[in-house]
Amino acid sequence: MPMTEKERDDLYLKRLLTHLETTKERKFYAIQRIDILLISISGAGVYIIFEELKFIKSQIPPIPYNDSMIELSGVLLTVGILLNILSQWSGHRANKFEIECTEHSISQEKGDQVPKNVVDSVRKKVAIYNSLTANLNTYSTLFIIGGILLLTYFNLLTF
Repeated sequence: MPMTEKERDDLYLKRLLTHLETTKERKFYAIQRIDILLISISGAGVYIIFEELKFIKSQIPPIPYNDSMIELSGVLLTVGILLNILSQWSGHRANKFEIECTEHSISQEKGDQVPKNVVDSVRKKVAIYNSLTANLNTYSTLFIIGGILLLTYFNLLTF
């Protein structure tokens, strides 16, 4: 027996919801990988800076170098790491409030009374922390890219 239009619509909706859930999982996985990559690259960059300084200062005759350039590169990479850590914290807070918001929605669906001002307050916190997380991720990435570019330029000029 062929499907009715309602059954086709329900099946389509079910497939869309499954696709949406899978896409969200992939997005979360990609974000985790990017965070790991950024922290790894930054840490490696800071390590390279210390090793290069140790090498440069041990040479006789000394190798001339631009100390402010390599120091700024280290600062950019370190700030990038710190911003990424703050982003992890704000993302955790956003998820905490998202869970609370979802719990309120479930309570409302069950017929429980949840004050509108409570729901609005939690939704506002979710929006604030999501925005903060996005901004911190952006700045972290930019600082790390800046540190890498400056370190690369330093190496081109020095060696």
